[in-house]
Amino acid sequence: MLATYPDKVVVMAAPDAMNYSLPITTLTGENTLHNAAVTLYYALPPTWKPSLTTPIPGPVPCWDSNNQEELLQLMFTWPRTTSNVLGRTAVEQHKIILSDEVPLKSRAYSVSPFNKKITEDQVDQMLKDHIIEPSFSPWSSPVFLVPKRDGSYRFCVDYRRLNSKTIPDAYPMLLIHEILESMDGAIWFSTLDLQSGYWQVEMEESSKEKTAFITTKGLFHFCSMLYGHRNAAATTD
Repeated sequence: MLATYPDKVVVMAAPDAMNYSLPITTLTGENTLHNAAVTLYYALPPTWKPSLTTPIPGPVPCWDSNNQEELLQLMFTWPRTTSNVLGRTAVEQHKIILSDEVPLKSRAYSVSPFNKKITEDQVDQMLKDHIIEPSFSPWSSPVFLVPKRDGSYRFCVDYRRLNSKTIPDAYPMLLIHEILESMDGAIWFSTLDLQSGYWQVEMEESSKEKTAFITTKGLFHFCSMLYGHRNAAATTD
């Protein structure tokens, strides 16, 4: 029977197969030395062929970051996704469900003239982008600024009191190890990072007044989903 182990010398019994003899010395029962020959066969799997050259992997395509024409062509092909104008989806709306409907009202925090100017500039920009609108809500939360690594400031609203009355959403959050395990066997990967992703989700109409915040320019509420709310992450997931 032919054995099919690559790179292994085995003893075969087929007399008509190609073979070569290896002289050895044996000891018989009479304690006499005799010359003998063992027929050896070099067996290979029928589909296996030795490679004469080392395989060279093919080139991996990559984008030349210096090719500005290609980049501009890509941006012109997808103008809505590469512009600075934020989109907004109505497929899912963020709704705030509270334990009771008694409004919470807070005074604006005292700020320096420097921070006041930054706050007012950001409010003006959000009004221009239709992220917020003037409000007559009985609710109000204070705002503050958080410095970022690049030297700019992040506009934040202190929604701690609102969050304390918000009924938590038990929607299961994604686990990073499960996401990584789902990539097993994949070769190509892509990432998508939305610019101000929360602001691209609509607020449910009756919940808008609960997002109201107070500034030196007046009272405003969000038309898009707010940052800092307890259940905002569950809505995006």
